[in-house]
Amino acid sequence: MSAAGPPFGERARRRHERTARVARARHAGTRVDRSMTEQRADERSAPSERRRNRAGGRIASFVPHGHRLTLEDWSARHRLFKIVLALHLPAIVCYALLRDFSLTHGLAAASPSLLLFCAAALPGARRVRALAASLGLLTCSVVLVHLSDGLGPMYFHFFVVVALIALYEDWSVYALAIAFVFVANLALRFLVTAAALTDNERHSALVLAALHAGFIVALAGAQVLFWHYNQQERRRTERYRQQLYEGQQSLMSRLEETDRIRSDLVATVSHEFRTPLAGIRGNLLTVRRRRHRMTDAQLDDLLDSALNSSERLSRLLENMLTAATATGIEDNPVADLPEVVLNALGTLRNASLATAVSVDLPDHLPVRMSKEALHQVVANLVDNALVHSWPGAPVRLIAGRVGDEVVLRVRNPGPDLDKETIARLFEPFTQRDGSATRPTDGAGMGLYVVRRLVEVHGGRLRMTSDNGEINVEVDLWAAEISLPTADPTHLPQLPDLPALRAEGLVHDPQPVVPLPTPPMGDRRPPRQDRLDRRYLDADDGRLTPLGDHGATGPSGRRQASAWRTDDPWRADGSWPQADGSWPRADGPWRTEHASPADGSWSADDFPLDRSG
Repeated sequence: MSAAGPPFGERARRRHERTARVARARHAGTRVDRSMTEQRADERSAPSERRRNRAGGRIASFVPHGHRLTLEDWSARHRLFKIVLALHLPAIVCYALLRDFSLTHGLAAASPSLLLFCAAALPGARRVRALAASLGLLTCSVVLVHLSDGLGPMYFHFFVVVALIALYEDWSVYALAIAFVFVANLALRFLVTAAALTDNERHSALVLAALHAGFIVALAGAQVLFWHYNQQERRRTERYRQQLYEGQQSLMSRLEETDRIRSDLVATVSHEFRTPLAGIRGNLLTVRRRRHRMTDAQLDDLLDSALNSSERLSRLLENMLTAATATGIEDNPVADLPEVVLNALGTLRNASLATAVSVDLPDHLPVRMSKEALHQVVANLVDNALVHSWPGAPVRLIAGRVGDEVVLRVRNPGPDLDKETIARLFEPFTQRDGSATRPTDGAGMGLYVVRRLVEVHGGRLRMTSDNGEINVEVDLWAAEISLPTADPTHLPQLPDLPALRAEGLVHDPQPVVPLPTPPMGDRRPPRQDRLDRRYLDADDGRLTPLGDHGATGPSGRRQASAWRTDDPWRADGSWPQADGSWPRADGPWRTEHASPADGSWSADDFPLDRSG
């Protein structure tokens, strides 16, 4: 025996739910189909709609809208309309009397124009008042033609009124006036000539009326063209005026900047010159008055202090002279970067700070820049890094060749700088701390001179500051390596250059093929290779710390230990601890680049960011 089924009410409820679900699904599908159909229809109609919008936009830009008139100009033109319309009112009454009409007839003929004159005189929207004044003058034309019984010369009144309405420079007002004149002209001709002329004469009169109306339309077209070219000239004048205003503002800002630089120059030069001169004078006076009571060591200290002050003056004058005269370069200048770097480090103003500089350079790295200019670039960059670095922290200088460029990078730990401060540091007479009581001396010309020299030689200069490290990168054109040509069959082997490793690609070190001489006056072309290249050691792919291999590294890299007595990474000559920190008297200074394993530097520690 089968089990009993659900009751009838339950079966009906379930059947109703199934029917409702099917209906909802069908309705949803219908809605989806309808929406897709509407979407496809919209897509098909979109091009025509865009074409209509473009056509409407061209027409709208061709005809005037009246909003370009200032309120003062529009008020003056509207005042002229009201005067002309007011003069027409008594003229209509007088003309009616001359045509043997009664005074009442003349007043009735002038009353519509009087009402429109009152509407034009009342305050309101500009377009409404313009329409009232225009219709008032056109009504005067119709009344005069009617009072003259269709006299031909009286139709010229329409031409004068239409030309006068064009002063509003509003297409809606003008279009209404043209339509009114066209219809009124035909209607008047028909009413005047309907009773007195035959069919042929009436036909000729209507043709003449249509001809007059056609001339009115032609006048309207000519007036629209005049409007269009007048607006173009007005827009051109406005653009020239805006350019002149912007040029004047730019000139004013440049004059203000020049005045600021002049004031800063006077204040800075007076301060920077007075301080070393006072030191020189004081030291020399002390030597002159007390030399018989001073030891040789004391005399040497005073003379060294005077010499340092004179070197400070010489450096300031040299930077100022370079900034003023750095406008051109020599023909085919070539300088060896490692040689210039060692010479610049040997002439630092504070020889004790030179031991805090580590150098990682190949044996030969020629660049297209004169030795004097390159010396100033390197000296100013290193001097700036030493002065503004944390006390006792190392300054690292690395360089190498990437394609047709030589990249010089100077890194030093220091306080983080924002983008505004970085951009301001490369302006003349600008320092991070501009107060008169700043702990460091200088006129703020070093980085500005670097920028000027690099730009003149077609290079690029970038500065970044992040995570307590300041990085300055200079890109210069690479130069050919001069080789003897006496015996072409026995050319000396090219020196090893640092190998270049790209992400995922390892290239064997090969001699660099000399490139054609680029135009130094132009900016360099955009780089074709934007891979993130890193300098690696030619032997094991690592950058070893300075002083680990003596005067030269395992790959022939020039080391700085040949001209210093201790290691730059620590004041006592030791290497970083296992956690990568240097313990100091005034607190620990930690670097993220120390390798705790063997104290070596990996290629990831000093990447060359080629992203620009």
